[in-house]
Amino acid sequence: MHPLPIRFGAAFAAIVSAISTTACGPRSLPAPDKVELSARTSVAIESATGLPVVMARINGRGPYRFIVDTGAMGSVVSEKLAHELGLPSIMPAAMGRPGSSNPIPATVTRITEIEIGDLKIEGITAVFADLSAVMKKAPDVQGVLSVSMFQGLLITYNFPAKTIEFRRGELPGENGQRVFGWPAGKLPSVTADIAGQSVRMDLDTGALAGFVVESAIAKKLAWIEGPTEGSRLQTVEMESKTFTGRMKGSIRIGKFSFENPRLDYHDGFNNVGSAVLKDFVVTLDPKNRRLELKRD
Repeated sequence: MHPLPIRFGAAFAAIVSAISTTACGPRSLPAPDKVELSARTSVAIESATGLPVVMARINGRGPYRFIVDTGAMGSVVSEKLAHELGLPSIMPAAMGRPGSSNPIPATVTRITEIEIGDLKIEGITAVFADLSAVMKKAPDVQGVLSVSMFQGLLITYNFPAKTIEFRRGELPGENGQRVFGWPAGKLPSVTADIAGQSVRMDLDTGALAGFVVESAIAKKLAWIEGPTEGSRLQTVEMESKTFTGRMKGSIRIGKFSFENPRLDYHDGFNNVGSAVLKDFVVTLDPKNRRLELKRD
């Protein structure tokens, strides 16, 4: 049996990237059977690193620590926890970055129920895989929960208050200032002006870094500091060299401006991660593919 190519997004920032691709192309996991929420519920972010980790019960057991990740198009459970819970093995899958030549093996599974505070999600299709090699910066986290599961809800990451809130509702239409839309089939993203370059950047709550861009973009920038070689970027199937420095000029996202910001670059993707988002209240509307940024 050939592996099912399931499409995921970058998860755990530089810790995990989980997008699969094969000759027959990527696929997204189906939506859950049911999402139950009678009243808004707020849960604490259980992490000192800035990653949005919450406590979740799986099939009535736990709670376990999961990242609620805008950078994942499907939910992932560690192989260890899947075996502990007796999750079924439905069919093989593959995980890696877009265009990856070395995706890692995974297994499609079915979770009966996930509970986060008063929120209950039933009938979840997910995957499990051996995440031990990429969990060094979050060894107690058992996987990621994709925001794509929360259709019909608003998910608000209040990073300054260290909470995540779930509630019914919709965001207003995009205005290019504080409310932004993203294309169908893609991760939540914004268009940034980086010293005159228009760059589409994934908004990745599972990313430890701040602004991360591809090398081709960075080569057109002037620098106040550096760039120098930084820590290696660890994804599911590979490591890559990164460089870091303080760019000259500004990054603008709608009404928000960042002057002479620190920026990392590598041969990969464009991200806005937790080192930037820590000052924001970020609300996601997965159903309508809209997001809102607020900053005091």
